[in-house]
Amino acid sequence: MAVMDIAAHEYTHGVTWYTSQLQYWKEMGAINESFSDIFGESAEYYTLMSCNWLVGTETGSSIRSFITPNTYGQPSYYYGPYWHSVTGTTAQDSADNFGVHTNSGVQNYMFYLLVNGGNGVNYVGNPVTVQGLGMVTARTIAYYALENYVGPNTDYSDARKAWLNASDILYGWCGFEHQQVAYAWDAVGV
Repeated sequence: MAVMDIAAHEYTHGVTWYTSQLQYWKEMGAINESFSDIFGESAEYYTLMSCNWLVGTETGSSIRSFITPNTYGQPSYYYGPYWHSVTGTTAQDSADNFGVHTNSGVQNYMFYLLVNGGNGVNYVGNPVTVQGLGMVTARTIAYYALENYVGPNTDYSDARKAWLNASDILYGWCGFEHQQVAYAWDAVGV
């Protein structure tokens, strides 16, 4: 029996390639992995009307957490603890295509905050509060961003812009949704 969030995750890699041709290394690869995690949890939510925000739980051992990425050795903050070097030259630096499975925690946590609300700290150390938009609105913004604004070389800065552009097109220029997307990205230091 397939694990729903993992099966949807793998399927999304094909969707990501078709829509954006997002590269699979460094920050681009981390964003690629994160979109797959996002739509894996979205599929779980759509089917079960809830999700546990853990990737792969049904296998007996979760591999990533949206709520607390640090639990699985992933950063919840851009260049924060557990950030995998994307510029180094050693074999360890280049492991896992420069941390695609590790650094995906940043966008995963941003998405969790966007859905549920919560708190974070922006890049200059100020607290940020996000009011949750719910799964349907957040995943709609995610897919629109992926399909229309993410390209082969999208890094985290570009991803933030993509999500903001998507929220503007879908829900109106600088509206409530735009503000929450901005706050969610601020909360993870992007």
